[in-house]
Amino acid sequence: MSNSEQDSIETLTQARIKYENLLAKDEAKYGSMHPQISDDLNRLGVVLREMGEFTQARSAFERALSIDELEYGPSHPNTCGSINNLGYVLLDMGEFERALVLFQRALVDIKKAYGPNHSDTAKLTRNVGTVYQFLGKLKEAKEYFEQSLAINVILYGDFHPEIARDLNNHANILRLMGWLDEAKTDLLRALKINEEILGSNHPEVATVANNLGNVLRDLREFPIAKTFYTRALLIDEEVYGSTECLKSKVN
Repeated sequence: MSNSEQDSIETLTQARIKYENLLAKDEAKYGSMHPQISDDLNRLGVVLREMGEFTQARSAFERALSIDELEYGPSHPNTCGSINNLGYVLLDMGEFERALVLFQRALVDIKKAYGPNHSDTAKLTRNVGTVYQFLGKLKEAKEYFEQSLAINVILYGDFHPEIARDLNNHANILRLMGWLDEAKTDLLRALKINEEILGSNHPEVATVANNLGNVLRDLREFPIAKTFYTRALLIDEEVYGSTECLKSKVN
């Protein structure tokens, strides 16, 4: 295990202990159904999910959601936040249909609360697209990633990490659909954005470089593909350690 991996595990363990202690303290102070308990549970759930403790994370998010629905109602933005967190962990657990229902529910409510061109609307639109990708519904995934991209262009302009994230996801769908040249164009644009804004050795650069390698391999541009794979691997080894698996990602 590399030093960076060990540090990450220790940091997550410390965060888990911190939020478990905070949850116990707040439950003693406020009771079990107070909005502060929902906040604590969501923070704890995020850490548990990062640790791969999906069942425990799911329980934390489900409990937080029940508090939010009682306190704020089923369509409030705070409730949508808990729904979104629960959707993420269900996605991790392979419960795609259930995750889709939750993300779609939250998307409808967020649009009502904040309008069609809000950052939360873009994120939930992207999440719906991600589930459709996992379900193999590429046309639907493509449409939702394009919607997310259009919202983020309105919010941030053409040169922002959120734009790069949408381009990366869109490119992965285009690749699966066989539109390799279009996917290559998206990924080159995403790579340029991430390099200039996040720096040349950022994990998001590795993600895009790896996915660009996939497209170039499919295009039979093997030497250039190898260059991007190697670059992605070197970044990931430095950030995560040498045992981290390199894989195509969506965000």
